[in-house]
Amino acid sequence: STPANIIYFDLETTGLNQYHDKITDLCFMRENFRVRREPEKFQTLINPEKNISAFITRLTGISNEMVINQPTFSQVSSNLLNFINGPNPNVYLIAHNGDGFDKIILRVHYKNLSPSINTNTFPWRTIDTLLMAKKLYPHFFKHNLKSLMEQLGLEKREAHRAEADTLMLRDLYRKMCLDLAKNEKIGYEYVWNHPEYVWNYINN
Repeated sequence: STPANIIYFDLETTGLNQYHDKITDLCFMRENFRVRREPEKFQTLINPEKNISAFITRLTGISNEMVINQPTFSQVSSNLLNFINGPNPNVYLIAHNGDGFDKIILRVHYKNLSPSINTNTFPWRTIDTLLMAKKLYPHFFKHNLKSLMEQLGLEKREAHRAEADTLMLRDLYRKMCLDLAKNEKIGYEYVWNHPEYVWNYINN
C-alpha cells in the first residue's frame, strides 16, 4: 500500500484572528519515508495585501518590506493545492495548534478566493500536535512548540519563521510517534507509517 501523504505545515500571519488576518509566510513539507533526500517542500513569503504591524514584525521577523514584492495567496493557491494533494489523496496535514488556528486560516483563505472551494469537504485529515502533546504528556507544564522542544530535549531552531517551525514540528512529531509507540507497545515504524493510528489516538 502507498504510504500516507503526510505534510507538516506552518503559517505566519498578520495577527491572531483566523477570520480576518492574512498569511505572510507559509511552509508545507512532505514527509519522506523511503529515501534519504531533502524533503519536498513548498515555502514562500506571501504579500498579505494589508499592513504588518510593528508588533507582528518583532514577533515573526517579517516586515512589510520583505513581502511587498512577494506573490499574493491567490497567486500561489492552485500550486499549493497541487502540492498538498501530491502523490496520493490520502492526505494528513500536521500542524501545531492546527485545529485551532492554521487549518481555519487556510480554509478561510481558500473560501475568500472562491466560495466553491471548501477545504472541509476535501479528504484531508488534520493531526494537531498540540492536542497530541497534551494527551501524551499531560504532566508537562506548557505545550507550545518551543517548550515541548525544550522538555523533550529536541533541537530548537529560530522560531516564528514558517520553515524553521515546520522543521521543529517534524522533529516533534517523530519523537511523539516514538513515545506513543513505547506507551502502546507497538513498533515505531508502524505508528510513523500509519498516521490514521495517531489520528484515532488524538480523536478518541
